[in-house]
Amino acid sequence: VDKPILLEGEVDIDLRARFSPDGKILLAGGRKGLLRWEFPSGKPLPAPEDASNPVQVVAYAPNGKSYAAAGPSGLRIWSSEGKKLHYFETKAPRNYALDFDRESQLLVWLGGPVDLTKGGQLRIWETET
Repeated sequence: VDKPILLEGEVDIDLRARFSPDGKILLAGGRKGLLRWEFPSGKPLPAPEDASNPVQVVAYAPNGKSYAAAGPSGLRIWSSEGKKLHYFETKAPRNYALDFDRESQLLVWLGGPVDLTKGGQLRIWETET
């Protein structure tokens, strides 16, 4: 892409954005929740179910069947169609990393206090995607 693409709708991206494995969807998180757009058109897609909480990190499963987001209110996993599949309570004010394994069966999360020198948490969940 050699020119800027303008995203339609209210954009509040302040932390993370990821492309779907096929490159057709852009997923982004911010203070107002999780947003999705078709790419490269920039057309907004419907908001995923229960996705209005602040988001600090996002991840797409390599198989393209699901994606995840985490913020102060917890971690959620959705199907590629936007249906919420799982919710995990993290009790962390800050979320630093989120990623699926190559087989899309595990999700790793790193979170904790704003200052990680005071201790953080690393968790791995089975995703069943």
